[in-house]
Amino acid sequence: MIGCIVFAIQGFEPKVYPLAILSGVIWTIGNTAVIPIIKRVSLAVGYLVWNTTNCIIGWGITYFGLFGVIAKPAAIPWMNFSGVAIVLMGGIIMAFVEKAEEETSNTSSKNSIEEDSIEKLPTPMMIEYPVKLRIDDSPSEKIKPEPTIVIGNKKFNFDKQRIIGVVMAALAGCVFGIVWTPIFYMQDHADEFDNAPKDLLPYLFSNYLGIFITATLEFAIYSVVKKNKPKISPELVLPGLASGIIFGTAQVFMFGATQALTASITYPIVAMMHGLIAASWSTFYFKEVQGKRNYIIMATAVCVNLTGSTLIALSK
Repeated sequence: MIGCIVFAIQGFEPKVYPLAILSGVIWTIGNTAVIPIIKRVSLAVGYLVWNTTNCIIGWGITYFGLFGVIAKPAAIPWMNFSGVAIVLMGGIIMAFVEKAEEETSNTSSKNSIEEDSIEKLPTPMMIEYPVKLRIDDSPSEKIKPEPTIVIGNKKFNFDKQRIIGVVMAALAGCVFGIVWTPIFYMQDHADEFDNAPKDLLPYLFSNYLGIFITATLEFAIYSVVKKNKPKISPELVLPGLASGIIFGTAQVFMFGATQALTASITYPIVAMMHGLIAASWSTFYFKEVQGKRNYIIMATAVCVNLTGSTLIALSK
């Protein structure tokens, strides 16, 4: 919807660029992993981990000129490199934040749920993962303790699902980090693409078209796999549309900012700032992060990331 509006404002003049469509395809592939990641490690940890790798990959491509893109180094290299190193440190620190256990029942209705058949309630993302509990006293079925990492006198639990979530977030960030590469390649080789424009906004509609096509195809495949019975929460239709409008509008500003500052500057700033916003929602509203230790770790990671992002911005 936002892409069509911008396209109309531009007088329907920009062409539809296949490589820009590819950038939308890449973004959607990365975005597909977002909900499973949030389910495993929380909104805050997921955002800040994948934004760390997104920041580093996107920065590296434009700074060093990878994949055929012309290098666009910062004016103050030492400050730029220091900022990226600090951002990476923040992402590593963030991986130690543990997701709070999901509530199995509300205090007001705890007596209405049988203890022997409790199912986990849906998360804010409305993805249900029912858990069946059974009583078995046999020695072979005893629950094994979660593996822990001990640093000083502190223990950090690293269960399997959490490790999977962090790895998925890092990989998703790598995918997000190359989203802009096809567009930058066209700009840097304009003569090979019928004098492709140097401005970024002409590629926005093509980018959104790639997102729309890929998301629609993914949903169709999902519906086929579910034998035409996809699990959809009706309450999420309008919020989902609102979410897309918010994202689409923000991306317009992202295109404009990158055009003015280059991606080696905007990537870290945008990635870290919306990661901070997401961390605030996760902590203060969804209550996914709880406990003094987790608060301290996350606050430290956020401060480290903001410091790194500031250095990168100043290096321009």
